[in-house]
Amino acid sequence: MKSFLSLLGVLVALECSSQANYQVKLMSWNLLNWPSVTNFASDTSARCPAYRAVMDYVMPDILITSENTGTNSTPIFLSQVMNTGSYHYAAGTFINGYDTDNSIFFRDSLFQFISNQPIHTSLRDISHFTVVYKATSDTLHIFSAHLKASQGYEANRAAEVANLRQVTNAFPPGTNFLLGGDFNFYNDSEPGYIGLLQNNISDDGNFLDVLNLTGTWNNSSYAPYHTQSTHYSSGGGFASGGMNDRFDMILFSNGIEQPGGAYYVPGTYMNIGNDGNHYNKQINYGTNTAAPPVVINGLFNASDHLPVTIDLRFGPTSGIAEQNEMNAEIEIFPQPVNESTVTRITLNHRSEISYSIVDVLGQTIFESQATTLEAGMHYLPVDWNVLTNPGIFFLSIKVDKYLIGKRVISLR
Repeated sequence: MKSFLSLLGVLVALECSSQANYQVKLMSWNLLNWPSVTNFASDTSARCPAYRAVMDYVMPDILITSENTGTNSTPIFLSQVMNTGSYHYAAGTFINGYDTDNSIFFRDSLFQFISNQPIHTSLRDISHFTVVYKATSDTLHIFSAHLKASQGYEANRAAEVANLRQVTNAFPPGTNFLLGGDFNFYNDSEPGYIGLLQNNISDDGNFLDVLNLTGTWNNSSYAPYHTQSTHYSSGGGFASGGMNDRFDMILFSNGIEQPGGAYYVPGTYMNIGNDGNHYNKQINYGTNTAAPPVVINGLFNASDHLPVTIDLRFGPTSGIAEQNEMNAEIEIFPQPVNESTVTRITLNHRSEISYSIVDVLGQTIFESQATTLEAGMHYLPVDWNVLTNPGIFFLSIKVDKYLIGKRVISLR
């Protein structure tokens, strides 16, 4: 079966120019106190090759980093890591605040940097980076945060989140913004995590978590989603214990979930280097099939956190194109989906229809056979009972050569 992402790539290539619909990879990484302020020379010589191995593998279009120790962290990382590979990067303005700070690196052929505005908290600033995608003039607001660490500081993290929500709550509805960083959350009941996802009637400032993991995350069932620690034993500033915590995430706005402008590509959320088989183990123990050995060892030597990536598209999407071309309308109600949920499509001409249900990791759960429908309103026989786990899913409907993606929620 064709995957949703492969089909989406073909359709976008047919309908839109490659530049206007460039698929951008955004990466967030805690660099682990980069560089060492007490052993600068040996630290840079040891860790720069490790960082380069990861960057040459991922080749992000935008990178946001945390645990930058001072003003020299950004130019050194730019010259000795980012600009040693295939792409050319620039760095945004660095603000040296209290404690460690954040940086942004971006392909300057694709993006224009606008500003870095700090959001002050009781510990570390949250950086508010603004960039513009040059081909379409779409504005993207990127927040980078490193919240208070350790259990017992849940109220501190919630207070930091409240400062961030003051900014995002003031955005107009549909604004494209996202948040990456090291959040130090242990479960989905943390007040700070709830504060990020809180959907208020009065604003559109909440964030979405495509993984939607429930309960406590430090357990073997969530092994594929852990981002700390790459080391089993302590030493050299690295946290110990092996891979067992989901501290690092990328969350995004309702605007980024919707087609048009900056749009999240379903199934592209990744924890680089995590093969799901290293719970309570260091990342390079035995065999790790998630990336080549040089990358896995680079992750081990560079930081005690794994980077997280997502893909975005900028400009018109297949979802917008087919709406304009076909005037097709699709409704799914009620939601969250259940046995009584209705899926209705209205067509203005005779079309071939097929559909599939895809999870946030891009895995196809169900795929229908193609059928031909006449112009008018039709009810699609979608069996929502195939969704046996709670979470966010996508109903991907192919209408002739066009593709429509609809988000659905399941509480099962």
